[in-house]
Amino acid sequence: MLLLVPFCATAQTVTILPTDAMINSSPEFVSLGESSYAILSPNEYSEEDMAIVRFHQAAGNQIDFHLHYDTEEFFYVIAGEMTMTIRDSTFTAKPGTLIHIPSGTPHKHGNQGRDELELLLMYTPGGKMAGLFRAWGNMVASGVSDAEQLKKRLLELPEEYDVEFIDE
Repeated sequence: MLLLVPFCATAQTVTILPTDAMINSSPEFVSLGESSYAILSPNEYSEEDMAIVRFHQAAGNQIDFHLHYDTEEFFYVIAGEMTMTIRDSTFTAKPGTLIHIPSGTPHKHGNQGRDELELLLMYTPGGKMAGLFRAWGNMVASGVSDAEQLKKRLLELPEEYDVEFIDE
């Protein structure tokens, strides 16, 4: 089975790798309290090119407005319904929906439903985003659990993670 890897529009090339080369057989799990991430990639084939993350978001949780300066983001809805806002347009994405967020685009997403939301997130380039999820998980593991406190700590993250939280 082959996986077509999303690519940056300026890259001019597409990489095609077997899925077993792209997905870690032993994913790294990052707990965020009620929500969690499984970092499926990067691995030895894709360390900087792409990150693939399976995200389980609890009902009522939201990721506030933010943007990635150098990273393109793809959301694939596996289960549940995601509320997505891109700039000033809000819509609901149902299972089977694929959303592309170009770099530099303000967006937020959340789970306004009653059931858990399951997403496949893909980032290119991916090395910075995998680092962000690890740092985020480390904050929660060290006792940062209040949403406002967590957001404040995320705002202090170094630029190396390519994320900036912005006001609505």
